[in-house]
Amino acid sequence: MANLKAVESWLAAADKPKVNIKVVLEGEEESGSENINAFIARHPERLAADIAMISDGAILAPDQPSLTYGLRGVTALELHVSAPVSDLHSGHWGGSVHNPIQALCEIIAQLHDENGAVSVPGFYDDVAAVTAQDRALLEKVEPFMQAEWDDVVNAPAIWGEPEYILPERLGARPTLEINGIHGGYTGDGMKTVLPARAFAKITCRLVPRQDPDRALNCVVEHIKRIAPETINVDFQFGGMGAEAVLLDVDGPAMSAAAAAYTHAWGVEPVFERAGGSVPITFECMKVAKEVVIMSYGLKSGRAHGPNENIYLQNFSNGIQSTIKFIDVVGENRG
Repeated sequence: MANLKAVESWLAAADKPKVNIKVVLEGEEESGSENINAFIARHPERLAADIAMISDGAILAPDQPSLTYGLRGVTALELHVSAPVSDLHSGHWGGSVHNPIQALCEIIAQLHDENGAVSVPGFYDDVAAVTAQDRALLEKVEPFMQAEWDDVVNAPAIWGEPEYILPERLGARPTLEINGIHGGYTGDGMKTVLPARAFAKITCRLVPRQDPDRALNCVVEHIKRIAPETINVDFQFGGMGAEAVLLDVDGPAMSAAAAAYTHAWGVEPVFERAGGSVPITFECMKVAKEVVIMSYGLKSGRAHGPNENIYLQNFSNGIQSTIKFIDVVGENRG
């Protein structure tokens, strides 16, 4: 909406912007952007541009804008474990059947080591190393992320690979997460069931150079190797796959975005690598010479949850940022 209001302002101005603007609205980001990706593949000329500016994500704090120069990719699967042909009475058959919920938990427990690193062979083979430039940039955002972690997460302690600082764990390192687990009786009270099946939803956040299909195959093959003979395992794939993105922090588009944020907030932005995935970004890189991500929300804005919100000042600053960005790009390109 901030971008639309900025374009509206330019259209109403006496001096028109020195750029051509294409506006694309896409509502399937949370389900993998399947249709817009297919549209770009069929009609790349329709979205061809010098710069693709994407507004999806968050800044560090209301008074500290940040520019995202990296996004993690994603891949997903469901792991189904079964043993008996139907639910059984645990008193009659317990002790003779490998409980699928127990077996599922045993498998899941072998996907990470005690420090939080993924234990899947081959998972890290193609991972791009954290560079000295990354560390220098991300050390600047660490205090903001730590404060945000304390406020939003508020868990007993930080967990994960100890050799990496918090912003690196959240944006520059791949992960394997258990998103959901289900099996057996989950209603009120007790029911002495020995369940026939259980399943878990698993996603991996990926970093540059990791191929989603290869990473997924590594996880599947590892699970097949460690699955005991007393159970059956089956996999379902949700079609969610996107490659990670790493943008040029020194490129003209990023410089224009930095100037725009400084103009609107009165503070120079810092650079961060976001932990989430925006699948359309990788596709935009195929049709645009440069891509820049300009976000105006906050992670504390409860995205996808109850009471989702945005700071009104950030909305206003976002409009001013986009107006300035269009102005700087136009001036730079004559």
